[in-house]
Amino acid sequence: MQIHRFPYLGFVIKDQGIGINEADIPYLYERFYRGDKSRDRKTGGIGIGLSIVKALVDAHDGEIKIESEINIGTTVTIWFPKV
Repeated sequence: MQIHRFPYLGFVIKDQGIGINEADIPYLYERFYRGDKSRDRKTGGIGIGLSIVKALVDAHDGEIKIESEINIGTTVTIWFPKV
């Protein structure tokens, strides 16, 4: 029996929410960035979550990808090199 070892370990997070505007996707990793300008700290956080995730993924030589469609949902894929 042969065991195949893949070079990456990853996971996918997917929702069926309101989606993210395509123009906002490149900026999602910037600290304090909020795509929905109508949200404030009481209703939408402070905009640092994805910047922290990106920093952790980068620190482990991983990759993160966000795909989204308005009124369809968002998919976040994260890959880490398998040690």
